Amino acid sequence: MSPRDRRLQQDNKELHALVAGVDSLIRIKSEEGIPPDKYVIAYHLMGLQLDHQDNVIERDYHEMEVYLPLEYPRGQPQLKMLTPVFHPNIDPSHVCQGDFWGAEERLEDLIVRIAQLITYQDYNLKSPLDGRAAEWTENNLNQNLFPVDARDVFPASRSTGDDAEELPKVNFDSNDDLGVRVFDRNEASQSGSPNPDQDEKSSSVDDLGIRILGNWEEGEQPEATSSPEGEDSFQPEAEPVNESEAEDDREIRRKVDELEAENASLKAQLAEVPSGAVTPIVQIWLADSEANPEGPFTLREVCMKIGSGQADLDDYAFVHGIDDWIPLRQVFSDKI
Repeated sequence: MSPRDRRLQQDNKELHALVAGVDSLIRIKSEEGIPPDKYVIAYHLMGLQLDHQDNVIERDYHEMEVYLPLEYPRGQPQLKMLTPVFHPNIDPSHVCQGDFWGAEERLEDLIVRIAQLITYQDYNLKSPLDGRAAEWTENNLNQNLFPVDARDVFPASRSTGDDAEELPKVNFDSNDDLGVRVFDRNEASQSGSPNPDQDEKSSSVDDLGIRILGNWEEGEQPEATSSPEGEDSFQPEAEPVNESEAEDDREIRRKVDELEAENASLKAQLAEVPSGAVTPIVQIWLADSEANPEGPFTLREVCMKIGSGQADLDDYAFVHGIDDWIPLRQVFSDKI
């Protein structure tokens, strides 16, 4: 048996011993190879992620793929998160190991160290992989948010003895209807109660009942403090409002209002057309931008085509009594 295979066997034995206890927050979901050189590790721990609106929310389950390459153990294990994580030292394709790994290191210690990263028991803001997460973390250092999960990630079997210091336990809210466990930072620290005003600013509840920590771009800056020389610490200026973008938003709102009004008018006219009429009230021919005429249609049929998207108010129409093609919008404005 090669030295690498012996090392892989030893790693497998130690990993199974690590997760054997019922109290373990770390599990082996799958393993591949004889001896195994690829694992999927499941972490039943609280970490952070971004939702589709870039709000920072909590996630209580994570998976990480571990691959031990041919140059292992001299070469580092290759780590990749399979579930979303919002952390300064983790990105979708890579997990930062720093200078932690060496041939003499144990794989189980690396697995536990990643658990400490996920829970924000450990993070490095000086050389981050995820700049957004680093910025958000730095802006919230004084908000009693960290660690996100203070539970000891080492199983009881790995404790150093009865005298080992026990980390404070954190009480979390129950799962919501989507199975997403969300963060209540009132319970994140056992040392004291945060300022109620800070709670109102940094935590809110969306329409699904998910409590969020806030948008990563909206982290609050700490209040100005005076230096020993009496000079105020630097405070970044507020980002100016883009008047052009604001005007664009108002113009879009006006157009939406106009289209809604036109839609309401068409519905009212359609309601006045008898649904069982045999003889058409008016015959209308339609032509698209390439002048391909179709018809004739009744007024009711035209309204139905507009409602289903088969016709547009900017299409052209021909109506008996009118000498030329006119925009369909004008047919309705003339109340034919």
